[in-house]
Amino acid sequence: IHVSTIIERYNGEILIGTSGHGLFSLHTRKGVLEAVQIENLIPSYFINKIYEDKKGALWIVTSDKGIYRIGKDKQVKNYSCNNEMTWLSSLCEDKHGNIYVGSLQNGLFKYDQTTDSFIPITYAPMPNLPIKTLYPTNQEEIYIGTDGNGMKIYDIRENKIREGALHITTFNFDKAKVHAILKDK
Repeated sequence: IHVSTIIERYNGEILIGTSGHGLFSLHTRKGVLEAVQIENLIPSYFINKIYEDKKGALWIVTSDKGIYRIGKDKQVKNYSCNNEMTWLSSLCEDKHGNIYVGSLQNGLFKYDQTTDSFIPITYAPMPNLPIKTLYPTNQEEIYIGTDGNGMKIYDIRENKIREGALHITTFNFDKAKVHAILKDK
């Protein structure tokens, strides 16, 4: 099984997303760890990212069916793939509770609670910025890892994407594939 994402929910439940086998919940039975497939929650077996927001809603990014939000009331809402939101790769939340999703084909999107939809955030130098990962910082920024265009930074206050500030003389970071971003203590 190809595991693509793992999270621990606020209630302690551990969820595992796979590429091809769907969603699993990890349980301990008689001292043995067991992964139990969660069926009929969403109609996709291709899970890219699972995220639980500050309000307790579960967001599931799929390769083939778009994004699913499962509220605390267990209501399921689908934000299907359309011409803009394709090849979804990542999802994050800023400190204000705003949800963002990255696309490998069409850049960055921000969830608008008023319209209950995702709005594109334009990056003029490259409208189809290939986003692989998103990492919210403690400041007013989200680091954006791309698939072949280095790291960019989304400024939350200015609602603008700018170049990352990493410059290494022996390495062209502007063309690097940044598939993971992690901040240490």
